[in-house]
Amino acid sequence: MYTVTVEEADNGSISVSDTSAEKGSQVTVMAKPDKGFVLNKITVTDKNGSEAELVREDDNRYTFSMPASRVTVEAVFTEPFDDMPFTDVAGGAWYHGAVKYVYDSGIMNAVEEDTFGPNVGLTRGMTVTILYRMEGEPDAGISSFDDVDPSEYYADAVAWAFENGIVNG
Repeated sequence: MYTVTVEEADNGSISVSDTSAEKGSQVTVMAKPDKGFVLNKITVTDKNGSEAELVREDDNRYTFSMPASRVTVEAVFTEPFDDMPFTDVAGGAWYHGAVKYVYDSGIMNAVEEDTFGPNVGLTRGMTVTILYRMEGEPDAGISSFDDVDPSEYYADAVAWAFENGIVNG
């Protein structure tokens, strides 16, 4: 059995389903932000400083597989953002300023109505759209690529990128 230690957090509390567990056991971590705060980050670190992989079950509940070592659970609670419409970008997140810049500048938008997707991989369509928007969305022809649907958000960006030698298929 290995010990699960929970560090005290400001602006919220953390609890775990088990204070000790065997290697491979699933441990649940529950985060409870104080009123007016949100969970910004949660980590589970083993004795060597390696982070255990957390699986998000819902907004404030995560699980991890117990490693063959004691672990420490830490959480950071911050005030929610109020300057952007995204539920997945907390005010204290390390990338908050960058997201605010690209959103306010019109370079990037939401991946869903209220989700920015800071952990989503950048697709080729997203990449050319960013470049296209940085250039002020100049007039572009029609894309000649068979796999680019003219109704997709990136269609004009792909046509512009092709015309300017940025993509070639």
